Amino acid sequence: HNAHLWAVRHGLRALISGTPRHGVNLPSLDLDYRAVARHATGLLLAKRHRRIGLMLPRQPLGGDDEARIGFEEAMGVRLPQDTAALIMHTSAEPASMTRSLGRWLESAGRPTAILLRGTSEALTLYGVAQNKGLSIPGDLSVVALNHMPEMDYFNPPLTSYTMSKSKYARSLARLVLRLIKFGSLSKQHHRLLAECKAGGSLA
Repeated sequence: HNAHLWAVRHGLRALISGTPRHGVNLPSLDLDYRAVARHATGLLLAKRHRRIGLMLPRQPLGGDDEARIGFEEAMGVRLPQDTAALIMHTSAEPASMTRSLGRWLESAGRPTAILLRGTSEALTLYGVAQNKGLSIPGDLSVVALNHMPEMDYFNPPLTSYTMSKSKYARSLARLVLRLIKFGSLSKQHHRLLAECKAGGSLA
């Protein structure tokens, strides 16, 4: 984030690979986390989940903010009164994350499905769920908004959203060349759609 602000202050031509935080007026390319979170939440609602949680870091990145907006949009449509949108901000420190998840999963209104971003969050959640006697996906469905290769080795494998790395690289290269040639881009923020990769963590 500080590097982005430095580039803005010095008037440098730059393209962010990722989603910038608010206040950073630079062009960017990233996965459309808002659309992904909205779609994933819709999948869970279609499977009759009514208490859906979203895990976010306490110091969110730009993509985390977009995911929260998409989640809230999907949960904001006309739904049964017992539907609850649950957002938990967790520390990146493993022990703290484990304690927070433990309290969340022990609560009376615990979520029956959780959306999350990264491998560390997923690994911690799987461990805590097992320690609490909760099966995935029998008692708890889990969906990752961004696929990582190691997620295929989870048991059960994580349902996640994936995008071709070559597609991303081609899009990034095209934008960089345009920026070099024209000095600016006609559109500030470019977002790419992802596909849902079915795993065994959704029921």
